[in-house]
Amino acid sequence: MKIKLLVIFILLIGLGALLIHKNITLEYPTEQVCAKIREFNSKHKRLPTLEEFNTMDIPEIGLFSIRRYKLIDDDFIFYFCSTILGPCEVCSLNEEAHFEEI
Repeated sequence: MKIKLLVIFILLIGLGALLIHKNITLEYPTEQVCAKIREFNSKHKRLPTLEEFNTMDIPEIGLFSIRRYKLIDDDFIFYFCSTILGPCEVCSLNEEAHFEEI
């Protein structure tokens, strides 16, 4: 009986780990997303609002990854973290994508 419970427990742990691994985005085209935002800025002479950003053709991420876009004065910050533990890839209007701890 104890061996069956141990096997079931190990299988559940393994399936949980597989589920989490499948829902983490490891590679993301951060520089391409930033280029789209900069292109929008050059066309419209302003940065996209959050609603406009969400309607742009931006790739989706996994359930456990983080993607954020924020407007700060006349600039933006876009960052992508494969997990909440980081590090995150960050870019802005004048900075190319680089890794940074958030």
